[in-house]
Amino acid sequence: MTELERIEQAEVFFRRYGKKEDAIRQNRENQEYLKTLIHDDIYVRDNYDMKARLSKEISIVAGAALAVFLLVWLVTMFVPGLVVGCFVFLGGTVFFIAFNRYKLDSRLERQSEINDGIIDEIERLKALEPMIQKQKADFVKGLEKHVPFLAFSDMKYLNDLREFIMSGEADTCEDAAAMLEQKLLLQQFTTIMENKEIESNFAKTAKKSAEEESAGFENPLESIKPSRKKSLRERIFGKRLKKKVKSVFDEQDEWDSDPYSPDEIIKYVQAHSKGKRMIRTK
Repeated sequence: MTELERIEQAEVFFRRYGKKEDAIRQNRENQEYLKTLIHDDIYVRDNYDMKARLSKEISIVAGAALAVFLLVWLVTMFVPGLVVGCFVFLGGTVFFIAFNRYKLDSRLERQSEINDGIIDEIERLKALEPMIQKQKADFVKGLEKHVPFLAFSDMKYLNDLREFIMSGEADTCEDAAAMLEQKLLLQQFTTIMENKEIESNFAKTAKKSAEEESAGFENPLESIKPSRKKSLRERIFGKRLKKKVKSVFDEQDEWDSDPYSPDEIIKYVQAHSKGKRMIRTK
């Protein structure tokens, strides 16, 4: 058997393995679908809608009873026509009620039989699933034996193996599988490096943008200078001057006199010597 034939055989095996998985999936879907066909008595009654059926049929009976009443009344008299009309109306109503009741009971019984059959079929499908699972496991063991160079999850790479062999790059399927593994590892490594480069470029761009953005703004703290809060008097009359404490001699400037003359000194002493002996001037 050539290497290309081995690949063709592996493709056939993989296709059969896929059918095993499809059988399990289809079995579970059938169980779920059968569950939707099980209905209780309330569903059957609502679906039959006995009230609407009786309303329609009783209206037909009432029309028939009215026609009989008019016919008998014209032939005989009013009273016999009324009696016959009421008899037809009541008889028809009772008949249709009993008939619909019989049909509803038949549907309920039929649905109960259907439910029992569906439950039995669901149980049979549930019992069948372990057997399908066992067949699948046995097939996997045989698959590993007949196709040792490729796993079922890598079935999509069969064409790559075929190209390696047809191009002469690989002599056997095992060599082609090894080359495929190296190719996938290289692709994975390249993807990782590209992602790292993208992340690095993004980080550099974000840092540069942050620096440019921060450079475009001045430090707001530098523009803040300590200031002294001015009082209302200063804002109105200007800078407040320090109050100068005047001595008694300074106050004499208002009188244009010499504060250091003997007379002024004696006056100062007399003013500050209350209760003491006064010094008289000559």
